[in-house]
Amino acid sequence: MGLKSHQFDTGISYKEYTESEIEHKWKIDKLNELKTSIDEIKELIGLISSLTNKTIILIFDDFYFIPKSIQPYLVDYFHRLTKSNNFFLKIGTVKHRTRLYKQTD
Repeated sequence: MGLKSHQFDTGISYKEYTESEIEHKWKIDKLNELKTSIDEIKELIGLISSLTNKTIILIFDDFYFIPKSIQPYLVDYFHRLTKSNNFFLKIGTVKHRTRLYKQTD
């Protein structure tokens, strides 16, 4: 913040204030963040399962309400969590409104 003071011959002074605002933006790739923490989350799920001596079942019902563009990524992420763990995934959806994998070349 800057401050300037000017004197006039009349003996009256005034002060001029200036303000500035700085905005920062960070782009965070949420999918990448989740992928890098997947081992920690799998370990936590395994720990919870072993401490409770229970099987964990995650059920996605009406999965077709999730936008089709992110459905394959969500399925892939949770499928990775279920690998080699006492954790199971069940998806309830409508076939023609669902995209479970991304088709690439």
